[in-house]
Amino acid sequence: MTRRSHTTIGTTLLATALLLGTAACGSSSSAQPSGPTAAQAGTRLSQDGRALLTDMQKLLAAPRPFTVTTDAVDAAKATACGKDKGQRAFAGRMQVPATPNAHVALITDEGSTNGYLAKRGYSLDTNAKRDASDSKRTAPMVDTKAGVHLTVTLTPAAGGLVDYVVTGTTDCLRAS
Repeated sequence: MTRRSHTTIGTTLLATALLLGTAACGSSSSAQPSGPTAAQAGTRLSQDGRALLTDMQKLLAAPRPFTVTTDAVDAAKATACGKDKGQRAFAGRMQVPATPNAHVALITDEGSTNGYLAKRGYSLDTNAKRDASDSKRTAPMVDTKAGVHLTVTLTPAAGGLVDYVVTGTTDCLRAS
């Protein structure tokens, strides 16, 4: 065999190995689902909802700790929304003093609300209903990569307080 035929055979073998490797990678990666699972998005939703409540509790000087009534990490409360799919929910609330700071920092100035959660991947959810009446203010936010929607709602409460409520859902996502 000549040196040229060794080079040709070597080149052919290398090309074949590369093609087989690419085909093998392509077939295994196409079997891998993309995007987060409902559980992963639920964990993210719970972390973000709790972080927002914790930070705002300090910033707005809430007289009592916040409470979480529905936690997205609780798999028992997941809602089925399709074949092998699920959705998670979060709800937490607290009362804060009815100062201009409560409205300005969070709801009236939606840029601040968006800016606060922007570092966590959120933007204002322009497809969601927003309310800016005298009795209620809402700011819906979404993280499309994580499949998470959060809404902050402020409503007047007795005793010079404002109800500060954070609710959220995940998209309808694969179970595993």
